[in-house]
Amino acid sequence: MNINEKVSLIREEILEEAREKKERLVREERKKLEEEYQQFQKKLAAEEEEIIAFYRRKAGLKKEQLTSKVILKRKKKKREKLYEFMVQLKHDLLQRLEEFRHQPGYPAFLKGLIKECVRVLESKRVVVGLNQEDFHLYQQLADELNLGAELPGVELKLKAEPVAIAGGVIVEDESGKKMVEYSFETCLEKVKEEMAVELQERILE
Repeated sequence: MNINEKVSLIREEILEEAREKKERLVREERKKLEEEYQQFQKKLAAEEEEIIAFYRRKAGLKKEQLTSKVILKRKKKKREKLYEFMVQLKHDLLQRLEEFRHQPGYPAFLKGLIKECVRVLESKRVVVGLNQEDFHLYQQLADELNLGAELPGVELKLKAEPVAIAGGVIVEDESGKKMVEYSFETCLEKVKEEMAVELQERILE
């Protein structure tokens, strides 16, 4: 082998070694880039999932807030409507009471209330309270009760001034320590809760 061939062979060996080294470096660089790309993809996916989860939470909270607002708004409307019904009902009952006041059976109704109050009070000397509209009926009621002996041994007396009630009676013992009230207001108060429940069930569903 002459010098030229030997030089050429060495040159080829050097070039081959350089090519292999270059290819190796390229492969290593490519592998490194691929690994970095995979890491980037994983990080991107994780961030994307975190962003999606964040907005899902926000959407969930917003939905809960909107649902709560809707529920509260409905409850408020129901309460307002129920209040309107109760006001209207009280107005209607007062109107009916006023109409009943002019009926022939009204004095007998008041007389029955007085008798019931005296029975509950268990006192022999009582003071009867009537409102302004019914004040003039007292003497008639007292005469009928006394003459009919419906309250034996009981002494009735009219309260000096009319009492502030829409209708009905308030009866006290002579000392004023015991009292029984059968007024429109107290009767309405007793049944108001029941009426409210019934209205809620039947009307506001």
